[in-house]
Amino acid sequence: MKTVAELAKKLNVSTQTIYRKLNSVQQGVEECLTEKRGVTSYVTEYGESLIRECLTGVQRSSTDVEHGNSEIIELLKSQLDRKDEQIAAKDEQISELLKKLENMQILLKAEQDKNILLLASGDKEPFWRKWFRRGADNHD
Repeated sequence: MKTVAELAKKLNVSTQTIYRKLNSVQQGVEECLTEKRGVTSYVTEYGESLIRECLTGVQRSSTDVEHGNSEIIELLKSQLDRKDEQIAAKDEQISELLKKLENMQILLKAEQDKNILLLASGDKEPFWRKWFRRGADNHD
C-alpha cells in the first residue's frame, strides 16, 4: 500500500486529484479503497488500480507505455517531415511570387516613364488654359 502523497507522485498528479478520484470512485464501490493508520491515509491495491484506470483510461504495463511512446515519437517524426516538405513548397511559392512582383514593378515603372515622356513631349500649354480658352471662344 502507498500513501496518497506517494501515489500522487507516482502518477504525476496532485494529492487533491487522488482524493477527488477516491471520493468519486468510492460511491460506486462497496470495497474500501483507503485505510487510515493514525493521521496517514493509505490507498489499498484495489483503490490504486481503480484510480490508475480513472486517470489513464486503461491499465497499462510499463512495456506498453514504452511501446506507446515509441509509436507516438515515430508518428510525430513523420508529421514533422511532412511539415518540412510543406514549408519547403511554400518557400518555393513565395520565391516565385516575389519574382513576379519584381517583374510587375519593373513593368509599372516602364509605363510610368513612358507616360511622363508622352506628357512632356505634348503641348507645352497647361490643360486648364484650353478649357478657359474654349469657353472664351464660345462666348465671343
